[in-house]
Amino acid sequence: MEKHGFIKKFLDMAYDQPDAIAMEMLDEGNKTYSYEDLLISMEKWKGILERFSLTRGEKVILMHSSHVEFLTAFYAMASMGVISIIINPRMTSFELDQIIKDSRPIGFISSSKLIKRHMNILHEYPEILFTIATDGKESDEELPEKIIIRDTIPD
Repeated sequence: MEKHGFIKKFLDMAYDQPDAIAMEMLDEGNKTYSYEDLLISMEKWKGILERFSLTRGEKVILMHSSHVEFLTAFYAMASMGVISIIINPRMTSFELDQIIKDSRPIGFISSSKLIKRHMNILHEYPEILFTIATDGKESDEELPEKIIIRDTIPD
């Protein structure tokens, strides 16, 4: 698949200047990420998402605060032609329910805390084939059966 737009620019930078700082997270004590760090994370996301045989145009909800996981999951989906439905993590279950009804996603990516908060809504939609918790830090005992717990990208 030929890459265009921001994905092409990102990949060009990642290959041409892998050590250049691509992102600085002020809320993480000014932690920086290089283009290479983001590329590695994006490729890991693509590997995870490819297990679900996603096709171009399919939709996945991405409900996450601004974090490296959010960006690299978004880039991975965009590079695959998957549509990211970006949702504010402060949204209520009622609001999320309306968005799911309208958009008909097949996946949901968020933190385990937010997945637990909206579990009652997620269980109502069998067409959501997978749910991915980006942190994997909380116990998965109460999470839906279709969930995949995933560790954060190592530093």
